[in-house]
Order: sequence, then structure tokens, then C-alpha cells
Amino acid sequence: MSAERIRLSHTRLSAVLRCFSNIIPAHARSAWAGIVASFWVFSLGACAASTATIPTPTLSPVESGREVYLRVCAECHGANGEGYANELTAPALDATEHAWHHPDQQIYDWIANGKLGLGRTMPALGDQLTHNEILAVIDYLHSLWTAEQVADQQSITERYPVTLAPRQEP
Repeated sequence: MSAERIRLSHTRLSAVLRCFSNIIPAHARSAWAGIVASFWVFSLGACAASTATIPTPTLSPVESGREVYLRVCAECHGANGEGYANELTAPALDATEHAWHHPDQQIYDWIANGKLGLGRTMPALGDQLTHNEILAVIDYLHSLWTAEQVADQQSITERYPVTLAPRQEP
């Protein structure tokens, strides 16, 4: 049994003991705690023998994209896509500016290969992010826009050929 699972079990046991310590009479607490502790030790043995694992929650593409965005993009574009987070004056990516005017393929290209524009440069991130991470960031950006903006942006995206992959250098 992993140390993490034992820690989780111990945390749960402690919570149960705290919860019931207020309703168990003082003279019965030590006996009750002993019974619960014995049950806990028994259940640890049963859990150790079990091959079952605690499922890891799966993040949605938007949640995954937000995690990547916060790690890689927020320094320049702001924690919520509001833009202008530092001296590089990276534009807003939320509903307040025009990021939603661009097709997904172009946004993908800018993330993977970088972008020049108006006295500022966005670095290429294709060597730091996987294909799926870039797609997740784009999903997260969609979540920052209004429903009407997303619908318009998806219409724009449908008019462009699908080429969602980083450029290969010769």
C-alpha cells in the first residue's frame, strides 16, 4: 500500500474521530477510539491486499488548458486572459479584444511557432508544449469568450484548412 493511500486513510480516520468526539461521552471515548483504530488497521490490511486503486480525477480539456495556460501563458497574457500583464504588453485573449476573430489553426500556429506583431514578439512554445496541450489551451481560450463570439470564431475556423501541427524545420 502506498504512503499516499495510508496518509489519506489516516486523514479520514482522524476526521471521523474528531466528528464523533463531540457526541461520545468522555468516559467512553478511549474505548470507542480503540475500536475505530483497530478497524482502521484491519481495513489497511484489506486495502493493501486489494489491487484496487483510488481513481485519479480526469480534467476536462478546458481545465487542462487552464492549467497549461497558467503555467506558460499567464505571465504575459494575464491570469484570466485580460492581457497587458507585464512590460511586454501581450494583448488580452478574453472577450474584451479580438483573439476570437482568429481561426483555431492560426492560434495554434502562433502558440507553436511564435508570432511577430506591432513591436512585440510572442515566442514559439511548440518545443515546450505537446500537440494536446496546445489544443487544450485553445479550448480554454474558447471558455473566455461569449457564446456569440465562440460561434463566430468557430465559423471562421471552419473556413480554414485543418493544419494543426507545428511547422517542421528543414
